[in-house]
Amino acid sequence: MSAREIGRRLGVARSTIQDNLNRAAAAGLKWPLGDDVTKEALELRLFGRAGIATGQRRRVEPDWAALAGELKGPA
Repeated sequence: MSAREIGRRLGVARSTIQDNLNRAAAAGLKWPLGDDVTKEALELRLFGRAGIATGQRRRVEPDWAALAGELKGPA
């Protein structure tokens, strides 16, 4: 099945499908996945970044709740 057809069926962009297929190839994943592959392990293999600790960001996250309140305008 083409990336275009997969994207159409899932309702996502073809480029997103291609990106995920490239990540799977780079991680050495083959279909079907083994029964021992968990969702967490799969996510780490596809999207984990070497050299950056899990759960840490390069920049401090803004206070999204305060920002949303400011965008609503005067109270």
